[in-house]
Amino acid sequence: MQRALAVLNDSGVSITAGYLVYSTGYTRPTQLQTVALASAAGPFTATILGFMLRTTANDVVGQVIFAGDVDADTSAFAAVGSKVYLSDIVGRFQTTAGTVSTVVGLVKVRDAAGTITILCQPVLSP
Repeated sequence: MQRALAVLNDSGVSITAGYLVYSTGYTRPTQLQTVALASAAGPFTATILGFMLRTTANDVVGQVIFAGDVDADTSAFAAVGSKVYLSDIVGRFQTTAGTVSTVVGLVKVRDAAGTITILCQPVLSP
């Protein structure tokens, strides 16, 4: 079962469905966390909140999956159970650790139409 959280994309760009995001703060008017694309290139952007559920334009509310399984192309991974890491490329995941080693989840189904079980430990604002 997936668990999702409503968030506000205030990154300045549209965030594609399936891309990884991190929390950039909290906005009082909407009572939502704000998000941008995550990256393992630095420690601040490597704290993952989860996967964007649908493509979400800038300044629009969207949903982030922070627990459960997500559909993704896992064909590049060696086997079921392989660790999935955050990439240095914004929003993406990969087979090896990036500059900041951040495990996103584990491969549950290895296939072009595979599945990742999320292991994110998001920091959820009150």
